[in-house]
Amino acid sequence: MKRVLLCATMSAVVMSAMAVVTPDAVNVFYRGMKTLAETRDANAAAATELEMQHCFMGQDNSGLNLPNDFRFFDVDKESLSHRDSILTSNNYVGKLRRFLNEERCMKVTFDGMVKNELGGRVPDMQQRGERSQAVAYVVSFVNKTYTTGAFKKSFNDTVYTYNSSGKIGAIFNGAGRDAKVDVNLLKINAAKAYEQERYYDAYRFYEQIIAAAPRDAESFYYIGLMTYWGQGCKKNKKKAIEYVKTARSRGISYIRDKAKHALTMMSYGGSGVFH
Repeated sequence: MKRVLLCATMSAVVMSAMAVVTPDAVNVFYRGMKTLAETRDANAAAATELEMQHCFMGQDNSGLNLPNDFRFFDVDKESLSHRDSILTSNNYVGKLRRFLNEERCMKVTFDGMVKNELGGRVPDMQQRGERSQAVAYVVSFVNKTYTTGAFKKSFNDTVYTYNSSGKIGAIFNGAGRDAKVDVNLLKINAAKAYEQERYYDAYRFYEQIIAAAPRDAESFYYIGLMTYWGQGCKKNKKKAIEYVKTARSRGISYIRDKAKHALTMMSYGGSGVFH
């Protein structure tokens, strides 16, 4: 089974029907490191930095929280964030540009191939109102090594890319996580629980998400469907409709369309049976 070789071109390849292609956001982010290390063009470096930032959820608001890999390297010791266990993704990419491109005090290499698998499920509604499920994200496994002088450290990144947005929603590698409520981690846990039919747990995760992120239209849509079908809670059509109406009012076009369809089905009574 063919996959993507990071140290080569990081471009997606045609794979067998059962294989999972590396998401574009993952390609752009890790390929961008190689570009930053190689280019001498300041404009190209700036453009690459911007492309890398836009691989992540919330890029317009400093991005999402990533493990602070740089706290292990002396080249970063004068930074105010050096001892922090996390960095926002925009800050992380900025440090990459500084160390790989501007100061050229760090090198990056990749070991092996990117491995991908589908992960998690979320509730959905088919055209006739039947219950359905959608794959929540692609999980990619990337092994990278940063080197400064004689010191090197490797990180095994587990990257979650949401199918709905095509954006990276989380990276884990044991180097650190946020102690606060992490909405993206909650989404991953919710999708895992739903896939395993642990509906009570999934429902509680979605409750935490909409409390912490009241503009998250997708989560309002998912908890609305679960409330309508009584998954993890007592069936409550009125409450379900309120949730889905919120999703329609706060979502971008694709979630508005889904919510509009769901509201129509709820009004006329979808079968609620798996198709």
